[in-house]
Amino acid sequence: MMGIKEEMTLRNSRKMYFPLYMMIFILVGFLGYIYVNGLSVHKFLLMGIGLFIALTLTASETRRFKEAYTINKDFLAHSSGYISKDIKKILIESIIDIDVKQGIWQRLLRYGDIQVHAASGAHIIHMKNINKPHDFVKMLETRMNNKKYNDQSRI
Repeated sequence: MMGIKEEMTLRNSRKMYFPLYMMIFILVGFLGYIYVNGLSVHKFLLMGIGLFIALTLTASETRRFKEAYTINKDFLAHSSGYISKDIKKILIESIIDIDVKQGIWQRLLRYGDIQVHAASGAHIIHMKNINKPHDFVKMLETRMNNKKYNDQSRI
């Protein structure tokens, strides 16, 4: 399970790009096979494969850095955007429900989506493609309980 840090930032898991990374691996293996056996390949095919690999890696990493989820002792925040940022925060003490959703591939690769609901009903944070979502939910519940305990001890 994740250790509880004062503040922590999460991003989308690279595991969601597993099929694309496998395709890159297969293409590189194909090129290696061609090179080892001394076969000739048209330069446009090589350029196409190189372009596919470059665009795939660039797009996947760029997309990962669009979304960030930050949790500290007081709030959970979701920031979205590249240049301008849209930030949505939910106070830890206002969280009333947490849902984890995982498809078959997400379960196999141990990542998933988390929905965090606030007491007002208007605020929902959708955390997409988070590594080990059940561990994250346990950590969030621990923070919620700690916050509730600390607030009650002040009374």
